[in-house]
Amino acid sequence: MAGPNPYTFLDSRDLIGDFYPRMEAAMETLWGAKISIELPSSREVENLGWLGQVPVMRRWIGGRKETTLNKYTTTVKNYPYEATVPISIDDLRRDKTAQIRQRIGDLGARTATHWNSLIGNWIGVGAAATNGLAYDGQFFFDTDHNESGTNQTNNLTATEVPAADVATTTTLTTTEAANIITQTIAWMMGLTDDQGEPINAEPTSVLVMATKVGHYNGLKTAVGLNNLGTGSGNNNPLLAWSDYQVTPIYVPQRVTAADVLYFFFGSPGLGSAPFIRTVEQDVTTRLLDETFLNRRQLFGVDAVRGLAYGMWQRAAKVTLS
Repeated sequence: MAGPNPYTFLDSRDLIGDFYPRMEAAMETLWGAKISIELPSSREVENLGWLGQVPVMRRWIGGRKETTLNKYTTTVKNYPYEATVPISIDDLRRDKTAQIRQRIGDLGARTATHWNSLIGNWIGVGAAATNGLAYDGQFFFDTDHNESGTNQTNNLTATEVPAADVATTTTLTTTEAANIITQTIAWMMGLTDDQGEPINAEPTSVLVMATKVGHYNGLKTAVGLNNLGTGSGNNNPLLAWSDYQVTPIYVPQRVTAADVLYFFFGSPGLGSAPFIRTVEQDVTTRLLDETFLNRRQLFGVDAVRGLAYGMWQRAAKVTLS
């Protein structure tokens, strides 16, 4: 009597048990998840029509006053994505199961970081490309966002952030980095939404994205110092902004713009974020047995998801000069 086939997993749970925990752990560390909110989707093309801001409370005089949300809309298309790993029957026969399961775990982590890849692409085209338009019809990073009734800019230069005029654009001193951070925060706190309300007024988190190591080193050092140098008057100006959790990150492969820093404000818990992730089909794992024809199994994952720009007021591009 033939025994069990030693070359086949008992069932796909052997691999799923390695895939999902690694994916979920990786999601907790993603910078993309920190600057976006996730919305469920039920169709290929999703129309997001609740982007106008809610009203401010007023003193109750007479009856209630209905305030209709401004009908800003944006469209996001969900696309299918997949990744597939072949598993050799000969590797199974040679008892490489532990190594295979490690690679499946790596696939879980890589599946999570797919969001970083998508968002990084959208950051890079946010100031120029035709698909870089925000819900107000302007580029995501632009100088003439106007839904507040007056032009506002989140495409910043040394005009708005004087410290962005640096000694050399390839590196940042700790003093330059600290001043850029504080001046950018101050500028962004002055932006208002379509109800005329400040949108970055509350203490919150700030993610500062660098694409050059010389920028990142200056940012990282400045965030960690109480004093920028010797002598009087050298206290780090970031100390005055202790309510803000400033986190520099280095993303040389995700975003390639030179001599630029990107700032992202807020957190998904605030209900609005710079980017919107839509999920029509969550990550699904599949296993196909091709032992008979091709001496292998195929482990695959797929998802249907999309991305859209959210609140431009919570993002800034700072060009160094």
